[in-house]
Amino acid sequence: MGSVRTSILGRPRRLSRDRRANRRYTLNCDEPVKNAARLERLLAGDCDVLVLTETHDALALPVPYVAVSSDQRPTAAAGGRWVTIWSRLPVRQLATKDPVRTAAAEVAGGMVVYGTVLPWHTDPGPMPDPAAPLPNWSEFMRVTSLQGAVWRALREENPGSVFIVAGDLNQSLGAKHYYGTTAGRQLLRDSLKQADLTCFTDDEHLPQGLLQHPPIDHICAAAPVGHVLERVDWVGWEGTWEGAGRLSDHSAVAVTLRSVPGV
Repeated sequence: MGSVRTSILGRPRRLSRDRRANRRYTLNCDEPVKNAARLERLLAGDCDVLVLTETHDALALPVPYVAVSSDQRPTAAAGGRWVTIWSRLPVRQLATKDPVRTAAAEVAGGMVVYGTVLPWHTDPGPMPDPAAPLPNWSEFMRVTSLQGAVWRALREENPGSVFIVAGDLNQSLGAKHYYGTTAGRQLLRDSLKQADLTCFTDDEHLPQGLLQHPPIDHICAAAPVGHVLERVDWVGWEGTWEGAGRLSDHSAVAVTLRSVPGV
């Protein structure tokens, strides 16, 4: 394949206190001006593939984009998703072991994309018990280990494809600490390495000064066997847009990658 531009965008901004319930994060679907601005910003990125996290079906990209989404979020309003992959190339949804938290797609041109939201520090897990809350970061360690095995399997099953893992990985991987733990970062780095994935949004690859803080939303990729990935350019976005104010409480990154023959 030639080059592909992939974008990762974190959740839209939180609802105001008097308009949210159960501390859930969701999209302000009743604010059409905000959604229009979000669409304008997303389309301005000119990406072949976008991975949106903590999103909603109301934020729908126009044709030719097609959506591959995780299942309904159990604690969100109808249409709320942990992950939606949008592609303007022909796409086929792939099954995942965790259809609520993750989504995967085979994209025309030789690409497999896996979108995810890894647990945050106080994530209560799928069956929370208020009487016995989980220790901070324990759910991250559990789920990352499980997903790491899935990443390795997808890589082994698709050796001739560009393999991309993108989403809210809930660990900053910059030289400067921003969010996460030493143990969590090491587990994440090890899991990516074992799946032959390079994180193009870590401190080694992300251009200095592109974003105000090291991102926790990441784009990681592995080249087809016998190829290497060249990073062509990056675009960073701090979550605001002209005339629309803050559209997301996360930053976003778009990376253009080119697969070329190599060792």
